[in-house]
Amino acid sequence: MANNPAELILFSSDSNVQYEKDIYNVIALPFNGKYRFRYKAEYVDPQSIQYLDKEVTGKRVLIAFRTNSASEEEIIEPFVVPIRWAVLDNVQRIDKIYIINFTAKDYPVFSSEFETASQSNQSNIEFSKKFFSISGRNKIFVSSVMPNLALPEESSNINSSIQEKAWIRIIEALSQHNIFKRQFFFKTIIPINPTSNALEMKENQRSEIEIVHYNSDDKSDISATVNIQYDSDVMTSVFGEQERIECRYDKNSFPFIPKYINQEVDTQITFNIKTDNTEKETKIRIPVKIKRSNKRRWIRAGISFLGAFLLGIGSVLNCLSTPLKAVLFILGSAIVAATWLFSKGE
Repeated sequence: MANNPAELILFSSDSNVQYEKDIYNVIALPFNGKYRFRYKAEYVDPQSIQYLDKEVTGKRVLIAFRTNSASEEEIIEPFVVPIRWAVLDNVQRIDKIYIINFTAKDYPVFSSEFETASQSNQSNIEFSKKFFSISGRNKIFVSSVMPNLALPEESSNINSSIQEKAWIRIIEALSQHNIFKRQFFFKTIIPINPTSNALEMKENQRSEIEIVHYNSDDKSDISATVNIQYDSDVMTSVFGEQERIECRYDKNSFPFIPKYINQEVDTQITFNIKTDNTEKETKIRIPVKIKRSNKRRWIRAGISFLGAFLLGIGSVLNCLSTPLKAVLFILGSAIVAATWLFSKGE
C-alpha cells in the first residue's frame, strides 16, 4: 500500500479459538499495551523473514484479522479487517517459530476503498479475493505486502472522536462475519506510562480504569460477565471481583485503591470478560506499578524527628526537672517505636 507507514502486516485468523481471542484482546488493549503473536516460518513471506531477522525495534506494523481461506479441510472465503496499529518491541526466533512482541497504538482509519468494502460480508469477500487470490498470498500471515486497508495517518490521542469512530467501524466491519456477530468488543482507557510500561498508581490514592464496550447488533439482548483478578495484598477493588454488563453500549469505571507499601510494587490487574452466549473470552491484562506517596514519607520523617527531639532534649537542657525529663523520654520513645512499628506493618 503506497504511503502506508507500516513495514509489515500481521494477521490473526479464525484457525482456532485462541487466534480469534487474539482479535478481541488486541482491540481491547490500552494504548501502549503489550501483546505477542507467534508464527511458524512457513507462514511468513520470504521478504518479511529477511526483515524480522534484522533490528526491528520501533518499526510500525498493522494488525489485522483474516479468515483462514488457505484451509485444505474446508472452503473458507477470504475476509479481512484491520484492527490496530502497533510498534514492534522485539522478535525472537526459536527454530522455525517467530515470536513477535509489539506495543499497541492507535486504531486504523479505513481507506475509502476498504470503507466501501466493509459495508457487507459479500463486498468484503470480493475485496479480499483481489489480494489473496494472487499466487502465494493465501497462505501468508506475516507480509511486507498489504491490501489497501487503512489511511497512513496516526493519532496520538486514543480518546479523540476520530479514534472513537475508528474503533466503532472496526467492530461493525468484523461483525459482518458470522464468528463476530452479536459479540461484545472492548476498549480500555488508561494512561500506560511508556517508560515503566505500566499503569502508575500511588498508595492509598484511588485510581480508575475505564472500559468501554460495544455490541453492534442493535437487537441483541445478550449480557456479559466481567471477572476481575488482582493482588488483594497490595490493593482493593471498589467493585469487588465481578461485574455484569447488560447494556449494548456503555462505559464502566473500575476503581482501585492501593494499600500502604514499604517499597514500589509491580503487580497486575486482569479483566476476564465473557459474553453469555459464547465460550470466547476477552482478557485485558494491565501491568501496574504502585508508588509510595512522597507526602506520607515526609510526614513520617517529621514524626520521627519529633520523637528523636523529645528523646534528646532532656540531656541538653539541664534546667528541666527529673520527672519532666522522664516524661519527655517516655513520650519520645513511644513516638519512635510507633513510627517504626507503623513502617513495618505497612
